Amino acid sequence: RRVHGGRAIEHSTMSAPVKRRPKEVKAADVAPTELVEKEKGTTSRPWFTLLDGFLLALFTALSFATRFHALTEPPVVLFDEVHFGKFVNAHLTGHFYFDIHPPLVKLLMAGLIRATTNYTGDQPFENIGEAFLPTTPVWIFRFIPALAGSLIVPVVFLITKRLHLSVWASILCTSMVCFDNLLLGESREILTDTCLILFIVLAVFSHLSAEQQALNSKQWDFWTLMTGISLGCAISTKWTSLSVFGIVGVSTVWDLSTRYVHFATSKRIRLHVRDFSKRLTLLLGVPVVIYVVSFILYFWTLPKSGAGDPFMPREFQASLIGSKVNWKGRTLSFSESFWALNFEMFRANKNVATPHHWQSYWHTWPFNIRGIACWNGPVARKVIDGHTVITQAFVYLLGNPFVWWFSTFCLFVSPIVFYFKSPQHYQRRSALHVSFESSRTEFPHQFQYLLFQLYLGWVASILPYALISRACFIYHYMPSLIFAVLISGLVLDTLITSQWVKMGIVLLLVAAFAYIFWFFLPFSYGTEMTVQENRSRRWFDSWN
Repeated sequence: RRVHGGRAIEHSTMSAPVKRRPKEVKAADVAPTELVEKEKGTTSRPWFTLLDGFLLALFTALSFATRFHALTEPPVVLFDEVHFGKFVNAHLTGHFYFDIHPPLVKLLMAGLIRATTNYTGDQPFENIGEAFLPTTPVWIFRFIPALAGSLIVPVVFLITKRLHLSVWASILCTSMVCFDNLLLGESREILTDTCLILFIVLAVFSHLSAEQQALNSKQWDFWTLMTGISLGCAISTKWTSLSVFGIVGVSTVWDLSTRYVHFATSKRIRLHVRDFSKRLTLLLGVPVVIYVVSFILYFWTLPKSGAGDPFMPREFQASLIGSKVNWKGRTLSFSESFWALNFEMFRANKNVATPHHWQSYWHTWPFNIRGIACWNGPVARKVIDGHTVITQAFVYLLGNPFVWWFSTFCLFVSPIVFYFKSPQHYQRRSALHVSFESSRTEFPHQFQYLLFQLYLGWVASILPYALISRACFIYHYMPSLIFAVLISGLVLDTLITSQWVKMGIVLLLVAAFAYIFWFFLPFSYGTEMTVQENRSRRWFDSWN
């Protein structure tokens, strides 16, 4: 037991000897972190305060209010609801369908509808603008995306606290997510994207929480397990969430390799093997189990012949109730069906080459150049102040321009900030020679390390769309947007040291974000507008 900086730090009997540190310490004079359990980190201030609790409650209330307001409006089928509505119907009627994405969220939607309503799949979901039948539980259909979209906001706030950003930087980041019109619009339709984003931010928060716990402690085990569960739910929603596996994987490999280089004795190698096995189980094994279970439920709830039959081998088709395929040989096992379906999903994803009117290119997304028209309502004539005016409602998916442009600006200037400002604000350390006390507490909070992790998240999330030729849409940028928002908070804290100046900047920015959010709400809610009101919101020709 030794005392450092007024705190007692426990070393296990297997810890490497640590020299008494003089005032100036060379990195090579101290040992890096070992597989030991520390009672406490070296950060003295709590990561979550009473003020944080108030802000969390405020942002959560705002998020739920905006996402659930008039959730059944407009009462018509919007954009990709024609697809996901059919998929949910299939789970309720039992007719086999094929989708290029894994089934977890569609199973959750169907399960909620079955548990809370008597709906039996009567809505056709054939055309955009199709009116919902009186028997269709629209609010329940849209509940899970709205719930996920609402929870994204408080989880992002918690991430900023785990990043140890200032309270004003936390307010900035959370406001940017809360007041983004694209995240709002996606939360109000029968889609899976907000669920995907929620699972991603939960994985990031859990991973950051695990990093700040004593290795192999109960808290570390819990947060690592939560990371694995979140990763499993994300990959069971869309394969693009593999980018988060990359973030967690790079961080994990870095941690393991750094400690292995410095502690390659036989006893400690056994500890490394145990640690590696635990991480492999929690961060890879758990997601695989969740992914496989989602497909077990998928096959179990779809026993009847349906529109997805042609995508599967004839042996599988013959096993479906009502199939017209005669097959005298044996039927496919679950394993064979699982691999056949996943191979077909991969092939279909790769071969989606049909162009779409509302598609956009990955390099345009950070600039919010092109949105998506989900629905154009009927033209109506109304008398307003004694004048007859033409009105029409639109649901148009578009990001909050100020949020997107500001986050993109911070994304571009952060490397410059890193180069010029980080030496003045943070103690530089060699990546492979980090002191015992700082390795898992102080160092992970450093600007360099955090910027690397967040930039890796941004690049990994957008890179797949730069490498494929299929039609892509602006909502594919949402995972990268979250990382760009977090980088914005990091840049603010690094550039601005005066709390009063920081407060003024954040209040002005939040006011601007909130006003633009309100200005574009008619596009998010499908509110009727006059021709002039509609034109005033079409800032660019590409937004038409």
